[in-house]
Amino acid sequence: MTIGIYVPDPIVNHVLADAGQNVTLECPGVTERSVVSRLVWRANDYQIVEYGSQSITYFVHHNRIILSDKNFTLFFRPVQSEDSGEYQCIVNSRNIPEVIVNLTVQADELLIRKSSSRHFFTLPSIFQDPPRALWQSTSGLEGLFLPKY
Repeated sequence: MTIGIYVPDPIVNHVLADAGQNVTLECPGVTERSVVSRLVWRANDYQIVEYGSQSITYFVHHNRIILSDKNFTLFFRPVQSEDSGEYQCIVNSRNIPEVIVNLTVQADELLIRKSSSRHFFTLPSIFQDPPRALWQSTSGLEGLFLPKY
């Protein structure tokens, strides 16, 4: 006789944001009344914040990332292009995350200009870390990355 245990797949959410916006990632199923002895948010296989023993430990970006100690929502104030990636909320050391969030942050705009003209136009672009744009043109086009700061 074989006994099987059903383990549901984690919820998968997709979030698209512009660099510089405030972004919220929720850990569904976890509320103020949940019994949580340990909770970890991971990004791209790295632990970024941990809740345990009534304390919160930040491993990266402690000045831009905030973890709610009530419902364990992760806040980015503001989100940046290097925050793009796969986020997992893991509760009480379970092997399966409660949620997987694929966060895509649209990077700053890329300004393309023709050197013989004063006309400008912008193309919104999505970059991975580090952002970069490379091209060659014989017609006088040049590229310039302009941060929104």
